[in-house]
This record gives sequence, C-alpha cells and structure tokens, in this order.
Amino acid sequence: MTKFKAIYLLLLLHIAMVQFATATNTVSSVTESPLTEKGLLLIQKMGRLAGTSAYVRAISSSGDVMEIINEIAGQEFGNPSRIFAIPDLDKAIRTIPFMAELFNNVPDDMKDVIDEKMILNIPTFLTANNNGATNLAATSFLITDGAFLCSGLTTPTLYIYLYEGNYHGMVLFIPMEDNVVKAIARFVIEPEWSGLQTAEDVGRILEENSPITGLQVEVVPFANK
Repeated sequence: MTKFKAIYLLLLLHIAMVQFATATNTVSSVTESPLTEKGLLLIQKMGRLAGTSAYVRAISSSGDVMEIINEIAGQEFGNPSRIFAIPDLDKAIRTIPFMAELFNNVPDDMKDVIDEKMILNIPTFLTANNNGATNLAATSFLITDGAFLCSGLTTPTLYIYLYEGNYHGMVLFIPMEDNVVKAIARFVIEPEWSGLQTAEDVGRILEENSPITGLQVEVVPFANK
C-alpha cells in the first residue's frame, strides 16, 4: 500500500530537527529495538509535556481535562511493566465491518487517502469504547510525534507500553520512503490494562472494545531500567 507520500516531503524537512534521528537503525523484526527505545522516548516526552503547567493552562480551561493531564504528569513513564507490538495494521483495518462497503463507494484515487487516515486513527479505534470525550480531549492535547531513520520496517506497527498505573502509551510507527519512519505517540486511559500479562490478554481486550478483529499481538522483550 502507499507509504504516505502526501507528507513525505514535510518529513524530510522535519527530520533534521528531530533529536533522535541521528543515525540509521535496522529492524529485523517488529519486536526488536530501536523501535522500543524510540517509542519510550516519545512517551516520556508526552509525560513531560503534561507536566508543563503553562502549556496545560493555555490549551484548556476545562477543569476535568486539566485534572486528567495533571494525573498523567504525576505518573512515571520511564519503566514500562510490559510492551506489546501489533504489526500489519494495514491488514487489520480491513477487518473493520464498514470498510468493505466504504471502499465500494469511494473513487479509486481516494482509497489510499482513506487507508492512511484509518491507520493513523487505529489507536482511537482500539480504545474509543472505553474513553469518553473528556479522556480523549486530554490525551489528544498530549499527542507527540517524531521521525527517524530506520531500515527494515515494512508495515505500520503499533507498540503498546503498559505501566503500573491508570495511564499507558501507544506509539504508531509508519514506514515512509528512504528508510524514514514516522512515529506518533498518545496516552491511553485504561486502568484495567495494568493487569494484562500476555499477548492473548491484550488481543482479547482490544477486540472486545473495538471494531478491529484478528489482531496479531506480540510480546516485545526489553530490559527494565
């Protein structure tokens, strides 16, 4: 499928300013570094953003939203308890019930555009049933992205970072051209996720709460700091 050509030139301009894009990395499997570390850096950056009080006051006057963001700022994100990966997201979106009908009713030149947007919104699809408008607003204000050089990643892949708390991280890795990888991170408010132990647990709870089925969840090995 397309590799998001519409934003490719912008990424090339942006990549020189991304601090962690200083070397070309190689991925031989979806559960191997450097993706693990890149995602963790973005999640920690989101945590620091939540703790930036001037920013929080500027972006929302809602007491409920600010309360959630302040709670996120109080959680530690340097040491996840477990990490899971879901590869082949371009195939996963095809399991959404309305996708077949949708693609039968749009022009061919719009199908790639829709594919891109659906993949970008997979983190929302996977958690929408359990996150109200206030939760989604709070986590949307903290979304952080970046780009880096990494060869070997061939399909959009989602990493899920679980923590001993109410807040967890999702990082979507999207392969572009010339070994550029776009990474987009957001927080997820799911207190019960702290108890998830296995790939099967994660796959089950995601499919119970989203329209996506057949997810292939994998455990990501990592060294706790």
